[in-house]
Amino acid sequence: MNSLAGITEEYMKRHKMAERGGKIVAGVSGGADSVCLLVLLRELSDRMGFSLRAVHVHHGLRKNADEDEVYVRDLCEKLGVPLEVFHLNVGEYAKHHGMGVEEAGHILRLGCLEEACRNFEGEETGTCRIALAHHVEDCAETVLFHLCRGSRLSGARGILPVSGRIIRPLLSADRASIEAWLKEKKISWREDETNEDLSYSRNFIRHRILPALSENVNTETIRHIAAFAEEAEETERFLEEKTKEALTECLWENDAESLPSGDPDDSRAVLSVRSLMALPLFMQKRVLYRFLITAAGRKKDIAAVHVDALLALCGNPESGRADLPGGLTAVCSAGRLRVRKKRGAGEDFGGAPPADPKEDPGKACLPAFPLSEKAYEVRTFPFSGNMAGVPRGEYTKWFDYDKIGMLPVFRTRLPGDRIILDAEGRSKKISRLMIDEHIPSEYRDRIVMPAAGDEILWLFGSRMNARFYVGETTKTILEIRAAL
Repeated sequence: MNSLAGITEEYMKRHKMAERGGKIVAGVSGGADSVCLLVLLRELSDRMGFSLRAVHVHHGLRKNADEDEVYVRDLCEKLGVPLEVFHLNVGEYAKHHGMGVEEAGHILRLGCLEEACRNFEGEETGTCRIALAHHVEDCAETVLFHLCRGSRLSGARGILPVSGRIIRPLLSADRASIEAWLKEKKISWREDETNEDLSYSRNFIRHRILPALSENVNTETIRHIAAFAEEAEETERFLEEKTKEALTECLWENDAESLPSGDPDDSRAVLSVRSLMALPLFMQKRVLYRFLITAAGRKKDIAAVHVDALLALCGNPESGRADLPGGLTAVCSAGRLRVRKKRGAGEDFGGAPPADPKEDPGKACLPAFPLSEKAYEVRTFPFSGNMAGVPRGEYTKWFDYDKIGMLPVFRTRLPGDRIILDAEGRSKKISRLMIDEHIPSEYRDRIVMPAAGDEILWLFGSRMNARFYVGETTKTILEIRAAL
């Protein structure tokens, strides 16, 4: 079982990726990885007793996309594998939803694979798996990408062998062995020219960072990172169980029925501060994170800064509160930490009366202060390099997304928040800036701002952060616009 087919079969059995009588839909772009995956699965389907279909997604972006589709059709016909082809306009979808083309392509591609799975299953729901062609370099690249952007332990797991109905049979193979196997079988493949574009962070890691580490540090770098990712996955699974147990013990009156239901108005979403603070700091943070995402009903926009804010509340002998994403607020008093809806959540702007339309027609209906993340619209896109096109208006700001490295979190101010004022790095506390801007005290704790860590990106109506100005070296724009 030393052949790639044998190694793949053993890997699939170890991770229970296929069962006799099951169904698999393979995503096939035409590249070496996906072609290898399809041919291997076709070879293994008889031996392991599963049915196989292929899906090809035409994104409507690359000039060679039509030729890729023809190649995949011919390959599937030769292998006797049924093929379903989806034609998409990824660029239009990305523009409409204010996101990058890469992210839009990922979302739409998975949607097509899910649809193909449902069609394949018919009435037998849950019997179909989606096979993707990620390999060991993809896993190592993902680990580094997550660590560079700022990741929890869960992000250090890289790419999982099985995630829901998604399986990755080639995750133990490397790119060299995949290409060698195809050459041995005299099977050609298509090349995607965008894979060489170093303006994409993942491509830069793949073509520059990983080869440099392998050449200058350790030839087994990629395998070692992948092994670390596997151990991180085992560790995370163990810790997640312990976190659930600890959260149950920390619920007020130790009542397992009071686990946050996802309804922010549920008064049972309450923790005992005394029980929480008796835990090691590491577990306190994990419990608070799980408590928070359960109360919010989502992980999106929940970051370490919010966990730290809750910790600060619990460590303060006085009562206090902290505003959180998703229209939530945390209140700590009498030894209890409760998460609930903000008062007035749902208002996007509020504060000052409208301006006089005779003085400024463009601001006639603009209230003064953003009070919700819905007050903003966000998108990312490649920068053309035209500095003259950078908006100078009050309601739209462009930032260098690569310098930030993450999408912003929208939140109210926290102690220690600062904003960089100029190229020399001089800064000012947001609390001081609000005073200088004559913002009424009753609104200072309610204004929602885009932030990256403890740096505010933009105080609407005032300054934007000079650290993240767009320049001639900018590759990707983060646009934040007041949603008027």
